[in-house]
Amino acid sequence: MPERAPAWSQPGNGLLWGKDFYTTGPRDIAIDTPRADGVFRWLHMSLADNGARQWIERADFLPQNVREAMLAPDTHQSSFVEGDTLSCVLQDLQRDFEIRYTDRAGTVHVAITPDMIITARMHPLGFADVLRDRFAEKLFIDSAQRALDVLVSAIVTNQAALVTQLSARVQKAEDAVLAGKAPPSARDLLELRRRLSIIHRMMDGTKRVLMRLEEDGDLDAALHPTVEKLTQRAQGLDEDVTAAQGQVRMLREELELAANQRINRNLYILSVMTVLLMPATLVTGFFGMNTGALPFAHGSGTWVAGGVALLASLATYLYLHWRGFFR
Repeated sequence: MPERAPAWSQPGNGLLWGKDFYTTGPRDIAIDTPRADGVFRWLHMSLADNGARQWIERADFLPQNVREAMLAPDTHQSSFVEGDTLSCVLQDLQRDFEIRYTDRAGTVHVAITPDMIITARMHPLGFADVLRDRFAEKLFIDSAQRALDVLVSAIVTNQAALVTQLSARVQKAEDAVLAGKAPPSARDLLELRRRLSIIHRMMDGTKRVLMRLEEDGDLDAALHPTVEKLTQRAQGLDEDVTAAQGQVRMLREELELAANQRINRNLYILSVMTVLLMPATLVTGFFGMNTGALPFAHGSGTWVAGGVALLASLATYLYLHWRGFFR
């Protein structure tokens, strides 16, 4: 199920969940819970709640540019560093209550300080489900680089799970085509291609954001190894998506080739039938003329005309066979 505001969350503050991380595991906190020294905090908020927007506007510990970026309606992925705060906008797939993976991309606005991470989204996103499972495993976060690693890894893991499902469908469709069984429909392949394209665009954007961070001279040196590792992971998933897209294109080409072969075979059969029936048609047309002195007009003329038509078709068949038309 997508994330919901816990019972202890104060009404109107927009907090979906908050965590303080201890070595024994994360603990649920409210937005105004006093924090112990050295404890890293994660606040996950809903921008659909006006209380969250007001709280971010009053968060004086964040630079003004970061607060504006957190509240901006931008949907493209971006990042910048302001002092000791990292701000970025990342994309993930939206989810509904009963649908884990939708076809809609959503954004999460992120602000990471040395002792806190704040994430805010407008619509429920799939990475929160991955985080929930990680929290249940007594996840420990003690630094900004660890928080960035956990967040981006959750986004990549969420999308990688969908890529695995889509790749399995592509493999199944490929096996069906190669085995000559019921092939996938053009609509199924179009759906696969569309969903893979959505993930490709998101992963390509995430990869570019991380690559720009690597080149940002203001980025804390302690974050460089984490950013480099996450860049490689995003690139790896993007390569998997690209490979699956290539398989879909090959499948579509195979199906188009098979369809063209069926059409050519049918046209070939129709052409042969037309050629074989042409002499018979000529003969029957000749004897069907309502003119005088028509040969075989009396007696057994019908049988003679029929025999001439069959002999003409047989002669045509033998000629075409001699010329190699049926090879």
